[in-house]
Amino acid sequence: MAHFFSHWTAHAALALVFCAPAWGQMVVPPESTVDLANGDMSLPCLAVTLEGNLILGGGSFESGALTFDHATVTGSGGTLNVGGNLISTSPLDLSTSTVVLSDVCAPGTPSQISGPITVQNLVLASSGSTPATFVLPAGSNITVLGTITLGAPGSPVVLTSSGTANAIVTLGPNATVSNPSASVVPANVQLGAIAAPAIPQSVPTLSTYGILLLALLVWGMATRTQRRIRASSAQSTRH
Repeated sequence: MAHFFSHWTAHAALALVFCAPAWGQMVVPPESTVDLANGDMSLPCLAVTLEGNLILGGGSFESGALTFDHATVTGSGGTLNVGGNLISTSPLDLSTSTVVLSDVCAPGTPSQISGPITVQNLVLASSGSTPATFVLPAGSNITVLGTITLGAPGSPVVLTSSGTANAIVTLGPNATVSNPSASVVPANVQLGAIAAPAIPQSVPTLSTYGILLLALLVWGMATRTQRRIRASSAQSTRH
């Protein structure tokens, strides 16, 4: 019964949106579920806030600005097509999904990504002739496990950080960067973790005790050598 109610609530929310499109947004409340059943749901340029659960599976979900407010996404192999900001208020696991982020709903308006998000593939795309601008969160808040793609041939994108600190996109062990548009990566955006500086090998040194011991050895060898020389000189004189 609870399962039925959660699905009913989600569908009721959809119905309200379609009945009153002037609202311009959709909210999926907590404890509700939107199950795509590996299919597709298209809400082009409609702002969506998810507070419940999205069962993406291998399907696709299209929207305008997309906000995850302590929501969850389950299933693998699916795609989120977002035509605006992508916001998450809590850690969001999209490690088996692809996110395509573009400015299709508001060309010329920067699109923001915020919140700790882990995604399999991240595609940043321009919808028109003017390069889209993507504002990445300052710090290490985005992790890509598969491929991050910057634009398409002839359609570059502009990247920048949301703050004074660099925006760092952490790449998984097998992750790659695809830049078919030859987009410029600015100094305040970093694709991949900073390589740890090499620690110089210290030159072995002797302790005070070691230096004294070495000095005694040298003195002893020198004394022995002098004695041999004197003995040899004495024998030569006798002969």
